[in-house]
Amino acid sequence: MFELARRYVRTSLIFAAISVLLGMHMIAQRFSDEPQTLRWLPTAHGHIFLAGFVTMMIMGVAIWMFPRPKSARLLAFDFGNPLLAHNFRDNN
Repeated sequence: MFELARRYVRTSLIFAAISVLLGMHMIAQRFSDEPQTLRWLPTAHGHIFLAGFVTMMIMGVAIWMFPRPKSARLLAFDFGNPLLAHNFRDNN
């Protein structure tokens, strides 16, 4: 597996763990006698899960399944994409 794909998958698993912890906290808070604080928590939980876990996992699997051809090396520098350029520097 490519290093960039591994980074995406590992980061997505970190986002998944944070999302699960936030979800467990919301469930525990609902069953406790404490007043409802943190009204933004469900929004943060959904955003971390969807934008963090799902998006990063899709990107990691896509990069792993559809690797770039060797000719894409020049395109990364032509378009000035810093992420692609950084990845090519690591592989050389």
